[in-house]
Amino acid sequence: MDNGWITLDGTDNVWAQRDEAERAIQHLAGVQGVTNLIAVEAPPLKSQDIRLAIQEALWRRATREVNHIEVSVENGQVTLSGRVQSAQEKRTILGTIRHAPGVRAIHDQLLVSPSVQ
Repeated sequence: MDNGWITLDGTDNVWAQRDEAERAIQHLAGVQGVTNLIAVEAPPLKSQDIRLAIQEALWRRATREVNHIEVSVENGQVTLSGRVQSAQEKRTILGTIRHAPGVRAIHDQLLVSPSVQ
């Protein structure tokens, strides 16, 4: 720890575990901030396989929303764009994708728009 800042370094298999490591220490006494440098090094998967796994998870968790969401994947980098009806739906979708195999990073471009039908 350097002046209350902690730097996390290393590798993990799943994006969600990277985030969980940060959350586990960010509220400890004396911690002013966290720099998370943990790299996600999941087994190599084809972008198409990752995209399909994400879409299947979205269909299970948020059938209505998936019609308004575009998922693109390149080298484990997932970009989400489109509209969702609420902040809760957005959190649910992002939470689902954080646990998808092969996801190395998430670029969230989702917009909350209550008029989504």
